[in-house]
Amino acid sequence: MTLDGDMLISLRHTGPSRDQAFSQLRTKLVKSMGPKLKSTYGVDDAFVEDVAQETMIIVLQKLNTFRGESSLYTWVCSIAVRLALGEIRRKRWSDQSLDAMCADDAFGLPSTLADFTDRIAATEILNIVKLSINTALTEKQRTALLAELYGLTTDEIARRFHTTAGAIYKLTHDARRALLKDLRKKGFDMEAALG
Repeated sequence: MTLDGDMLISLRHTGPSRDQAFSQLRTKLVKSMGPKLKSTYGVDDAFVEDVAQETMIIVLQKLNTFRGESSLYTWVCSIAVRLALGEIRRKRWSDQSLDAMCADDAFGLPSTLADFTDRIAATEILNIVKLSINTALTEKQRTALLAELYGLTTDEIARRFHTTAGAIYKLTHDARRALLKDLRKKGFDMEAALG
């Protein structure tokens, strides 16, 4: 069975040929993406198997949307990669609390600032920004913005806030605008600060 033509035909029908195509495609997916996921992200065999299985379910559900602009296998791999990376991100942040991300010491100076005067200036700027974050933003804006700065994805923040990604995008957009407005009001020259 060729990977594209025959397999695509088999997947679109029911019966033993579909089961065989499903199994071959899933096995190829596990063999090709498993080693890379395990070595790069430290996941185990069970994770790879779960991603492959979930990918194949999505492939079967969305097979009618496959337009043939790439090979079938490339299309399947793109689904698998999105699934795997999304799950890895979710697991990475699942144990992190929003409160810990919003703590005063959650973000600080980069260790690359070796010059004493640069560190003093950067500390002063950081203190002004922290003050503005704490005084110019609502609690929800502050929490969402700091979570975003901490590295959480918009989808993960939305999940924790029990809302949509679009609502979080709007919330953090408004928070950044309020923060910039407050910093300007305090005489902070954003253009000069950014270089």
